[in-house]
Amino acid sequence: MRTMIDYTCQHCGETYQRIKGNTPGKYCSRHCGAMANKPSQHLVIPDNQLMSARTLARRRKAAGLTKPINTNPFNEKFFDTWTDEMAWLLGLIWSDGCLYGNTIDISTKDFQLAELVLAVIDGGTYALKNNGEHIRVHFSSKHTADRLRSLGLTEHKSLTIGWPIIEAEYEGAFLRGLIDGDGSVLLRQARANQQAPDLTVQLVTASTILRDKIRDCLTRHDIAHTIQKREPQKAGWSPLYKFVVTRQDALKRLYTMLYPDEHRPCLHRKRAPYEIWMKIERPRTGRPSAAFVKSTSNKNKQAYRMIRF
Repeated sequence: MRTMIDYTCQHCGETYQRIKGNTPGKYCSRHCGAMANKPSQHLVIPDNQLMSARTLARRRKAAGLTKPINTNPFNEKFFDTWTDEMAWLLGLIWSDGCLYGNTIDISTKDFQLAELVLAVIDGGTYALKNNGEHIRVHFSSKHTADRLRSLGLTEHKSLTIGWPIIEAEYEGAFLRGLIDGDGSVLLRQARANQQAPDLTVQLVTASTILRDKIRDCLTRHDIAHTIQKREPQKAGWSPLYKFVVTRQDALKRLYTMLYPDEHRPCLHRKRAPYEIWMKIERPRTGRPSAAFVKSTSNKNKQAYRMIRF
C-alpha cells in the first residue's frame, strides 16, 4: 500500500500530499510555482522559443496570466478625456475608420496621417493592404472599444452613423477629423483672367443622420453651405451627400473653427491650400482698380504655383 506524506506549499501555505519515496516539491501546483517565481513571463516563453498558440495558451494558464496578450500596446485611456486631439481622432474614425469586435481600424492613403494617428495614441501599429496602396492603422482594446460605443460608434456604420455625444467646444476638432477623412480642400484658378484662385471645401457622407447633424453644426456656426445629392450608380448602392462651402465669409469662419492655431493635429496637405488662400489679398466687391491688379497679380500667381506643385 502506498504511503502519502504531507507537505506545505511554499507559496500559498496549503497542505498537499505526495507519495512517499518521490522527490518532494516546493509547491502544490504549477500555478503556485509560476506565481512564486516571478516574472512568470520567463516560465511562459523561456528564451523566447517558438511554440504553437495552444502551447502558449496552456503555459499562460499554468502561470496564472489571464489578461490577453496585446502585442501592439497603446494609450487605452486616450478617449476617456476630451481633448482637441481626441476629438480630431474621433472625427477621423467616424469618417475613415471602422469597428469590429474590440479592434479599431483606420484606412488611409496618406503615410503622414498614419504616423500622426500612431503618435497621438502613443502606440498601435499599421500594415499595408491593396498591394501597398492603402495603409491600415489598427489598435485593439476592450476598454477603448466600449468607450467609443458609448460615444455612438457602431459596426457597419457607413449608412447609420450619427453625431457623437460631444462637447460643444470640440465640434471644430471633430469636424476637422471628418474633413481629413472624407473631405477635400481644393484651390484652383480655372476661369479666364481670374485674379485670385478659388477655394472649395467639401465633405461627403452616406449617412442621412450624420448629414442632418453636420448641417445643423454648420448652421449653428453661421457657415453658408450647399448639399449636393449624388444618386447611386448601381443597384443596391446608397446615395452620397456632399457638403460644399465656397463663400469667402463662410470659408473664413470655417477656417477659424477648424484651425484655431497652428499646433492642432491635422492632415497638412489639406490645411496647406487653406492657408495659402487665407494669405491672398482679396479684391473688393465690384470691378478692381488697376493699381490692385498690378500689385497682387504676381503674388497670387506665385501662391497658386505653390499648391500646383
